[in-house]
Amino acid sequence: MHEFEIFFKDEIKKIREDMIPELTTFLTPYFPSEDEAHNFVIECESHQDPTPKRVLHQIYRHINLSNEMAELKTATVKDSFRVFFWVVTIEAIYKASTPYSKKPKIEIVREFFSNYLEERDQDILKRKVFKISEPPVQTTIDMVANLLNTVRNMVAHEGIFWMFTFPEKSGDSNIVTIPGEKTSYLSTYTMSDENLDAYTIDITRIEMKDIIMKGAIKYLKMVLKKIGEGNVVNE
Repeated sequence: MHEFEIFFKDEIKKIREDMIPELTTFLTPYFPSEDEAHNFVIECESHQDPTPKRVLHQIYRHINLSNEMAELKTATVKDSFRVFFWVVTIEAIYKASTPYSKKPKIEIVREFFSNYLEERDQDILKRKVFKISEPPVQTTIDMVANLLNTVRNMVAHEGIFWMFTFPEKSGDSNIVTIPGEKTSYLSTYTMSDENLDAYTIDITRIEMKDIIMKGAIKYLKMVLKKIGEGNVVNE
Protein backbone atom coordinates (compact mmCIF):
# COMPACT_ATOMS: atom_id res chain seq x y z
CA MET A 1 0.00 0.00 0.00
CA HIS A 2 1.34 3.46 -0.94
CA GLU A 3 1.97 6.11 1.77
CA PHE A 4 -0.91 8.17 0.39
CA GLU A 5 -3.31 5.24 0.76
CA ILE A 6 -2.07 4.51 4.30
CA PHE A 7 -2.58 8.13 5.37
CA PHE A 8 -6.08 8.37 3.88
CA LYS A 9 -7.02 4.72 4.53
CA ASP A 10 -10.41 5.45 6.13
CA GLU A 11 -11.41 8.01 3.50
CA ILE A 12 -10.43 5.67 0.66
CA LYS A 13 -12.35 2.81 2.26
CA LYS A 14 -15.49 4.97 2.51
CA ILE A 15 -15.19 6.09 -1.12
CA ARG A 16 -14.86 2.49 -2.26
CA GLU A 17 -17.82 1.40 -0.14
CA ASP A 18 -19.92 4.25 -1.53
CA MET A 19 -19.10 3.13 -5.06
CA ILE A 20 -20.53 -0.37 -4.54
CA PRO A 21 -24.19 0.72 -4.91
CA GLU A 22 -23.31 2.94 -7.90
CA LEU A 23 -21.46 0.14 -9.67
CA THR A 24 -24.26 -2.30 -8.88
CA THR A 25 -26.89 0.03 -10.37
CA PHE A 26 -24.66 0.56 -13.41
CA LEU A 27 -24.29 -3.19 -14.10
CA THR A 28 -27.74 -4.47 -13.09
CA PRO A 29 -29.34 -4.09 -16.58
CA TYR A 30 -26.75 -6.56 -17.91
CA PHE A 31 -27.22 -9.27 -15.27
CA PRO A 32 -30.17 -11.58 -14.54
CA SER A 33 -30.75 -9.85 -11.18
CA GLU A 34 -29.50 -7.01 -8.99
CA ASP A 35 -28.06 -9.54 -6.55
CA GLU A 36 -25.92 -11.11 -9.27
CA ALA A 37 -24.68 -7.69 -10.36
CA HIS A 38 -23.90 -6.81 -6.74
CA ASN A 39 -21.99 -10.05 -6.17
CA PHE A 40 -20.01 -9.46 -9.35
CA VAL A 41 -19.06 -5.95 -8.20
CA ILE A 42 -17.97 -7.29 -4.79
CA GLU A 43 -15.86 -9.95 -6.48
CA CYS A 44 -14.05 -7.32 -8.56
CA GLU A 45 -13.70 -4.75 -5.78
CA SER A 46 -12.42 -7.20 -3.15
CA HIS A 47 -10.12 -9.26 -5.38
CA GLN A 48 -6.54 -9.44 -4.09
CA ASP A 49 -5.37 -8.62 -7.61
CA PRO A 50 -6.37 -5.01 -8.41
CA THR A 51 -6.75 -5.68 -12.15
CA PRO A 52 -10.48 -6.59 -12.15
CA LYS A 53 -11.28 -3.47 -10.14
CA ARG A 54 -9.26 -1.31 -12.54
CA VAL A 55 -11.07 -2.77 -15.53
CA LEU A 56 -14.49 -2.34 -13.90
CA HIS A 57 -13.77 1.28 -13.02
CA GLN A 58 -12.62 2.05 -16.58
CA ILE A 59 -15.89 0.63 -17.94
CA TYR A 60 -17.88 2.65 -15.41
CA ARG A 61 -16.04 5.92 -16.05
CA HIS A 62 -16.04 5.92 -19.83
CA ILE A 63 -19.52 4.50 -20.46
CA ASN A 64 -20.91 7.11 -18.06
CA LEU A 65 -18.94 9.81 -19.87
CA SER A 66 -20.51 8.62 -23.14
CA ASN A 67 -23.96 8.90 -21.51
CA GLU A 68 -23.21 12.43 -20.35
CA MET A 69 -22.60 13.55 -23.93
CA ALA A 70 -26.38 13.97 -24.23
CA GLU A 71 -26.02 17.05 -21.99
CA LEU A 72 -23.47 18.81 -24.21
CA LYS A 73 -24.57 22.35 -25.03
CA THR A 74 -21.94 23.32 -27.63
CA ALA A 75 -22.40 20.41 -30.04
CA THR A 76 -25.78 19.65 -31.57
CA VAL A 77 -24.49 16.39 -33.10
CA LYS A 78 -23.23 14.25 -30.24
CA ASP A 79 -23.04 10.64 -31.38
CA SER A 80 -19.37 10.83 -32.40
CA PHE A 81 -18.49 11.79 -28.83
CA ARG A 82 -20.38 8.73 -27.60
CA VAL A 83 -18.49 6.52 -30.05
CA PHE A 84 -15.23 8.14 -28.95
CA PHE A 85 -15.79 7.10 -25.31
CA TRP A 86 -16.98 3.61 -26.27
CA VAL A 87 -13.77 2.96 -28.21
CA VAL A 88 -11.69 4.52 -25.42
CA THR A 89 -13.43 2.10 -23.04
CA ILE A 90 -12.14 -0.80 -25.13
CA GLU A 91 -8.63 0.63 -25.22
CA ALA A 92 -8.66 1.45 -21.51
CA ILE A 93 -9.78 -1.96 -20.26
CA TYR A 94 -7.11 -3.60 -22.40
CA LYS A 95 -4.39 -1.32 -21.00
CA ALA A 96 -5.71 -1.74 -17.44
CA SER A 97 -5.21 -5.49 -17.70
CA THR A 98 -2.06 -5.63 -19.83
CA PRO A 99 1.34 -4.85 -18.28
CA TYR A 100 3.10 -4.49 -21.63
CA SER A 101 1.93 -4.55 -25.22
CA LYS A 102 3.04 -3.20 -28.60
CA LYS A 103 -0.26 -4.16 -30.22
CA PRO A 104 -1.70 -1.35 -32.41
CA LYS A 105 -4.90 0.17 -31.05
CA ILE A 106 -6.94 -0.83 -34.08
CA GLU A 107 -6.02 -4.48 -33.44
CA ILE A 108 -7.22 -4.13 -29.84
CA VAL A 109 -10.56 -2.77 -31.08
CA ARG A 110 -10.94 -5.47 -33.75
CA GLU A 111 -10.13 -8.24 -31.27
CA PHE A 112 -12.69 -6.88 -28.82
CA PHE A 113 -15.43 -6.96 -31.45
CA SER A 114 -14.41 -10.43 -32.68
CA ASN A 115 -13.72 -12.12 -29.34
CA TYR A 116 -15.98 -10.47 -26.75
CA LEU A 117 -19.21 -9.64 -28.55
CA GLU A 118 -21.76 -12.43 -28.46
CA GLU A 119 -22.40 -14.04 -31.85
CA ARG A 120 -25.98 -12.73 -31.93
CA ASP A 121 -24.71 -9.19 -31.30
CA GLN A 122 -22.13 -9.55 -34.05
CA ASP A 123 -24.93 -10.67 -36.36
CA ILE A 124 -26.98 -7.61 -35.42
CA LEU A 125 -24.07 -5.32 -36.27
CA LYS A 126 -23.39 -7.06 -39.58
CA ARG A 127 -27.06 -6.72 -40.45
CA LYS A 128 -27.54 -3.11 -39.30
CA VAL A 129 -24.30 -1.53 -40.55
CA PHE A 130 -24.02 -1.65 -44.33
CA LYS A 131 -21.37 -0.16 -46.59
CA ILE A 132 -22.84 1.45 -49.69
CA SER A 133 -20.72 0.22 -52.61
CA GLU A 134 -20.93 -1.18 -56.10
CA PRO A 135 -20.80 -4.11 -56.19
CA PRO A 136 -22.31 -4.59 -52.70
CA VAL A 137 -20.02 -6.06 -50.03
CA GLN A 138 -20.97 -8.23 -47.08
CA THR A 139 -20.40 -6.46 -43.76
CA THR A 140 -17.80 -8.11 -41.51
CA ILE A 141 -17.27 -7.47 -37.83
CA ASP A 142 -13.85 -5.98 -38.65
CA MET A 143 -15.59 -3.44 -40.90
CA VAL A 144 -17.80 -2.34 -38.01
CA ALA A 145 -14.77 -2.09 -35.68
CA ASN A 146 -12.89 -0.06 -38.31
CA LEU A 147 -15.86 2.27 -38.80
CA LEU A 148 -16.21 3.08 -35.10
CA ASN A 149 -12.46 3.45 -34.69
CA THR A 150 -12.39 5.92 -37.59
CA VAL A 151 -15.15 7.96 -35.93
CA ARG A 152 -13.11 7.93 -32.69
CA ASN A 153 -10.02 9.13 -34.56
CA MET A 154 -11.89 11.90 -36.34
CA VAL A 155 -12.90 13.30 -32.95
CA ALA A 156 -9.50 12.77 -31.32
CA HIS A 157 -7.23 13.93 -34.15
CA GLU A 158 -9.29 16.38 -36.22
CA GLY A 159 -12.04 17.56 -33.90
CA ILE A 160 -14.69 16.40 -36.38
CA PHE A 161 -17.82 15.21 -34.60
CA TRP A 162 -20.68 16.03 -36.98
CA MET A 163 -20.25 13.42 -39.74
CA PHE A 164 -21.61 10.40 -37.86
CA THR A 165 -25.07 9.93 -36.35
CA PHE A 166 -27.27 7.05 -35.24
CA PRO A 167 -30.97 6.90 -36.17
CA GLU A 168 -33.25 8.21 -33.44
CA LYS A 169 -35.41 5.12 -33.21
CA SER A 170 -35.40 1.47 -34.19
CA GLY A 171 -36.54 0.94 -37.75
CA ASP A 172 -35.04 4.21 -39.00
CA SER A 173 -31.82 4.54 -41.02
CA ASN A 174 -29.10 7.15 -41.36
CA ILE A 175 -26.57 7.46 -44.16
CA VAL A 176 -23.14 8.62 -43.00
CA THR A 177 -19.93 9.38 -44.88
CA ILE A 178 -16.52 8.86 -43.28
CA PRO A 179 -12.90 8.51 -44.46
CA GLY A 180 -12.12 5.14 -45.99
CA GLU A 181 -9.39 2.71 -44.96
CA LYS A 182 -5.74 3.77 -45.32
CA THR A 183 -6.59 7.47 -45.52
CA SER A 184 -5.41 8.52 -42.04
CA TYR A 185 -2.52 10.50 -43.58
CA LEU A 186 -5.06 12.75 -45.35
CA SER A 187 -7.10 15.60 -43.91
CA THR A 188 -10.81 14.84 -43.79
CA TYR A 189 -11.45 18.50 -44.62
CA THR A 190 -9.71 18.34 -47.99
CA MET A 191 -9.78 14.68 -49.08
CA SER A 192 -11.59 13.86 -52.32
CA ASP A 193 -14.86 11.92 -52.53
CA GLU A 194 -13.01 8.81 -53.72
CA ASN A 195 -11.40 8.59 -50.27
CA LEU A 196 -14.76 8.65 -48.47
CA ASP A 197 -16.98 5.67 -47.73
CA ALA A 198 -20.75 5.82 -47.23
CA TYR A 199 -22.62 3.58 -44.78
CA THR A 200 -26.23 2.93 -43.93
CA ILE A 201 -26.63 2.81 -40.14
CA ASP A 202 -29.75 1.02 -38.92
CA ILE A 203 -28.70 0.46 -35.30
CA THR A 204 -29.63 2.97 -32.58
CA ARG A 205 -27.18 4.47 -30.11
CA ILE A 206 -28.84 2.59 -27.23
CA GLU A 207 -28.51 -0.74 -29.02
CA MET A 208 -24.86 0.02 -29.81
CA LYS A 209 -24.02 1.03 -26.24
CA ASP A 210 -25.63 -2.13 -24.85
CA ILE A 211 -23.60 -4.31 -27.21
CA ILE A 212 -20.37 -2.58 -26.13
CA MET A 213 -21.35 -2.94 -22.46
CA LYS A 214 -22.03 -6.67 -22.78
CA GLY A 215 -18.70 -7.13 -24.53
CA ALA A 216 -16.88 -5.19 -21.81
CA ILE A 217 -18.46 -7.32 -19.07
CA LYS A 218 -17.50 -10.48 -20.96
CA TYR A 219 -13.94 -9.14 -21.16
CA LEU A 220 -13.93 -8.49 -17.41
CA LYS A 221 -15.18 -12.01 -16.73
CA MET A 222 -12.29 -13.30 -18.86
CA VAL A 223 -9.87 -11.24 -16.75
CA LEU A 224 -11.23 -12.77 -13.55
CA LYS A 225 -11.05 -16.27 -15.00
CA LYS A 226 -7.47 -15.96 -16.23
CA ILE A 227 -6.28 -14.43 -12.97
CA GLY A 228 -8.01 -17.24 -11.08
CA GLU A 229 -6.19 -19.78 -13.24
CA GLY A 230 -2.87 -18.01 -12.71
CA ASN A 231 -2.57 -17.06 -16.38
CA VAL A 232 -1.51 -13.80 -18.02
CA VAL A 233 -4.57 -11.87 -19.23
CA ASN A 234 -3.10 -10.53 -22.49
CA GLU A 235 0.18 -11.69 -23.93
